[in-house]
Amino acid sequence: MAYAALLAILGAGLTALGLAAGGVYAIVLGWIGVTFFAVGVMYFTSAHRTFGKRLDGTIGPARWAFVPFLATMRGVHESLRRFSGERASDEVTPGLFVGRRPRRHEIPSGVTLVVDMCGEFPASRGVTSACDYVCIPTLDGTPPTDSEFARGVAAVLAAKGAVLVHCAAGHSRSAMVALTAAVVRGTWPDLETAERAARAIRPGIRLNAAQRRAAQRYLSSRR
Repeated sequence: MAYAALLAILGAGLTALGLAAGGVYAIVLGWIGVTFFAVGVMYFTSAHRTFGKRLDGTIGPARWAFVPFLATMRGVHESLRRFSGERASDEVTPGLFVGRRPRRHEIPSGVTLVVDMCGEFPASRGVTSACDYVCIPTLDGTPPTDSEFARGVAAVLAAKGAVLVHCAAGHSRSAMVALTAAVVRGTWPDLETAERAARAIRPGIRLNAAQRRAAQRYLSSRR
């Protein structure tokens, strides 16, 4: 919610600044401001598919309304890819990988299923045809709906080979589904143990409170 509030406040501020400046600034800053404000509202309402991400990994025309925000996020994503030094994905338990949005050549050998948790970016070229593909569009830092969460975990559990679960950076949305599936399999006794063990392998992994609650709801439903 803090992130949503920050986006909304930033958007309102940019819009007000543009209106005060007038002229072309009103148009440019107004568009950027309204976009960021709208994304903030999306986070408040958990409107995961507003960016237009389809189940086949493509993003529809709705994305053009959010170009300022999506371009900013793409810039951050590509900067992290280039400069963070973090691996594209890590095998947190045998046959189960957690990672960032992969390019085709970054899919680990032996992976037969990619579970895409990223709601803001399309799948990279060639990824959806490289192996089985399941898309669960989810906003950054949030859990999906309970039914979508269950769909993601079920896909991991049903896979016949290795699985890559990814989001944008490979830290929270992807880890939430992958670690929950690993707990169901009995790899770890509980989510807390799973998160600690996975973080030792991929240090950026960190679930927030809402994601942990969603995972615990799912685990409780299976008892």
